[in-house]
Amino acid sequence: MPFEGRTGTAHIAVALAADRMHRDAIREALTENGIQSSLHYPPVHLFRHYRDAYGCAPGDCPMAEALADRAVTLPLYSTMTPEQVDEVSECVAAVPAPAGAAQARR
Repeated sequence: MPFEGRTGTAHIAVALAADRMHRDAIREALTENGIQSSLHYPPVHLFRHYRDAYGCAPGDCPMAEALADRAVTLPLYSTMTPEQVDEVSECVAAVPAPAGAAQARR
């Protein structure tokens, strides 16, 4: 991944679905095709420590919560073949976004 003339190692690949239901449908389709996915980076303010110590609650950081509801972590590892990348991509692309959802930018 180029960054100011340097290369790095990507450690996760996150896709943003239209909403939580779309994200869950994507994860279900991946699972049905034997492809593992995950959820990373839940809103930190909702961790027990922040809720207990600072009184944080749902709604305090709506943007973080909205992004967490949409994010799905896709497979990414050094030995993935182009065919495997295509398989994951095609599986995600095959799940229709809800009507009225914004189209992904290219």
